[in-house]
Amino acid sequence: MFILVFIFIAILIGMQFYYGKLYKPCKKCEPNEYFIFKINQLPSHYIEELYNRLKNGTRLKNGRNLNSVQGRKISKEAVPDEIKDFFLTEQLRLQVSEAVGETVYFADDVERYKIFARLYEDEGDHIDWHYDNNYTDGNRYTLVVPIIQDATNTSEFMIKDQKTRAEQVVPVHVGQGVVYNGSITYHKITPQTEGSTRMVIIIPFYSNKNISFLNRIRMNLRNIIFKNLTL
Repeated sequence: MFILVFIFIAILIGMQFYYGKLYKPCKKCEPNEYFIFKINQLPSHYIEELYNRLKNGTRLKNGRNLNSVQGRKISKEAVPDEIKDFFLTEQLRLQVSEAVGETVYFADDVERYKIFARLYEDEGDHIDWHYDNNYTDGNRYTLVVPIIQDATNTSEFMIKDQKTRAEQVVPVHVGQGVVYNGSITYHKITPQTEGSTRMVIIIPFYSNKNISFLNRIRMNLRNIIFKNLTL
């Protein structure tokens, strides 16, 4: 019995780390879509507070984690309440629903990544090719909002089309947001250059928030791993 439990846990951990890593080409797929629209900019004092919290946030180093990620990250609990109130509005939910052509919803409050932030500032900060984690029965759409992005930034959002296999940089500027279907859009963030800064807010939206029993276990396992991750 112990061996079976061990095997089950090992499978779940493998699913957690390797989910979304494998590129899935599809000849019949429609070309991947993304939508860029205007986003109200945060007041400067909110930006400074978010930056300071990220500087003290979880530090991920490439080669020391299985997700091929380097940079800083904070989850919902560490995002200032004023910033959560600024972004998690009915107006934004309707705006994203209209952009993607499907009614979508914010994650429930229990989801520690209902809203989160990333900072790409050190040499080589990046995220390798992947699909976004989606534990629900519906589509997961991901909204990325640049908060700081200086002139020398090389940390760019790229997608690889499932149908054409073409790779392209998607330019998104401060004052804009880009939303894409993270369930099917293979994407990455290119490496940052020393002396440059890019800070973003990320908000997932879901067309169906129902979570199966197995995916609930995977999500809880992710929370345990990330809560104790200090690489």
